[in-house]
Amino acid sequence: MGNWVLRFEAGDFDNTVFDVQQLSAIRGASLTFLNSSDLVEKIMTDRLGNAFKKIYSGASQGVYSFTASEDDARKVLRAVDTALARPDPGETGCHQHMSYATALVAGTGREALLRSEAICAAKTRQDSRPPLPRFEPGQVKPGERRDPRPAMAGKAVSAAIADRLAYGREQRQTFYARRLATGTTRGALPFDFTDDFEEITALGDKLDGTGALSDRGDLPVSLHNKMAVFFTDGNRLGKHREAAIAADPTLGRLKEFSADLLKLQRGLLSDIVDWLAARYKDGTSNAWFYVDEHDGVTRARFETLLWGGDEMIFVMPSWLALEFAELFFETVESWHIGGNPVSFSAGLVICDRKTPIRQAKALAGAMVDSLKTLPSPEPAKFGRNTMQIEIFESLTLPSGNLDDYRAALYARGHLSDHDQSKPKWLAETNLQLAIEGSDIGGLIDRIAGLQGENGFPRSQLYKLLEVASLDGTAYRRNATEFGADGKRVMREDQSRLQKIFSDYSRRAGAEKALTINDITILRPCDGKPAALALDIAMLAMLWDYVRPIAASGNGGSAQ
Repeated sequence: MGNWVLRFEAGDFDNTVFDVQQLSAIRGASLTFLNSSDLVEKIMTDRLGNAFKKIYSGASQGVYSFTASEDDARKVLRAVDTALARPDPGETGCHQHMSYATALVAGTGREALLRSEAICAAKTRQDSRPPLPRFEPGQVKPGERRDPRPAMAGKAVSAAIADRLAYGREQRQTFYARRLATGTTRGALPFDFTDDFEEITALGDKLDGTGALSDRGDLPVSLHNKMAVFFTDGNRLGKHREAAIAADPTLGRLKEFSADLLKLQRGLLSDIVDWLAARYKDGTSNAWFYVDEHDGVTRARFETLLWGGDEMIFVMPSWLALEFAELFFETVESWHIGGNPVSFSAGLVICDRKTPIRQAKALAGAMVDSLKTLPSPEPAKFGRNTMQIEIFESLTLPSGNLDDYRAALYARGHLSDHDQSKPKWLAETNLQLAIEGSDIGGLIDRIAGLQGENGFPRSQLYKLLEVASLDGTAYRRNATEFGADGKRVMREDQSRLQKIFSDYSRRAGAEKALTINDITILRPCDGKPAALALDIAMLAMLWDYVRPIAASGNGGSAQ
């Protein structure tokens, strides 16, 4: 008899999950990976009973320890490999179309864990498929042809996509029931979820007579057909796992970390479901739900696209984006593991509903990566909750990287690729565009106040924006923000903006006692005054997205 560590993990995750645009196919692949630990634990229970221990499991991986003879241990490994290569319809998913790496290592504790990680990493690299070159505008699609392609009789898609679509549709409700431990029966929630990104934002004829939002005129035109992709990643959670492994060779700390994180995630998912259910019960509006014209089922305009690990992705209509961001950061604000605060970086991309989800996810992920470079006020801990937002009117997202896009947008004509000050300028602009998670609610309130009767007219806002754009750069590389006395120094472009604002305030009269500080929103994360031009740009960008349902006076019901 000997001690063994068995590990499995998913391979080629992104290329497998986000290789298509169909929401149900993405959900089917994502949940198959997420449920793989349930399958592995079932196989190990069948083989070993309760004689194994879970060290930890995540969105697409798991590590377990047990005691057995070498022959029995290898039988367990073969049983796991076999199960992960076969379909498990109606339960854990279509594993036959997924890629997994497994490892069986003799030993216990930290050394065996690290060896199993190394083996799985090597197998994953060996099995990785080279990706196809990304299609860019103006290029010729490789292999473009018009004649019929081989396919299974009666099916216009491959077996892999067909199985993922079927499993994804089946798991719309079951995912929430399984993760919240409320059972796996259909009907655990009084509403269902959609199968289509376009249906998340669908308004118009399909909802005639069912609520106020059946008329597109209830929402600003800029919000029509827009979806919001909210991508978030835990700050240095991987480093904390490593610290837990290093601190306790028996891996007891790692087990505690995994259990605590699972408990916190379950609480977050419960809050999200409660947020949706409250709107369903009070019949607030069609903003959160729609009635499917084919089967009469009420479906939520919301999708949990990725769940279970450090990264999470949620998709919703553009008009719910800021409200969801506020909910998310309010929930995670109090998270702690092992006495340390847990924080998240988030990227919110609002774009056309037909934008490829892979592109929207990649751009939101780039914002998350940029936030992780910000200096932390508590470097010994996890960091802080922060978010960045980008909104796109065009179907086509920027083809370059995020830095090039921001340089072109905010420093037009002032920065070249070879400019030595470009990295410093980009770092400062990145900081200026960051929003503290705890400030999301205040930001919403501030903008909503400006939209009120005694607020600031949109026409004046765009007049400010026009002047702010003339200089070509929203945040100057050589800007002097503070004088020797510590007071803020107005640059020339800021003085022009101040004058426009003062002229309007004088004309508006005493009942609109606004100051320039009323249009500076809660940024940046370091607490210093933001560049005024960036304040105006962000205010104009977010104006229509702040409480648009309340502004439209909508009170219809989807039920």
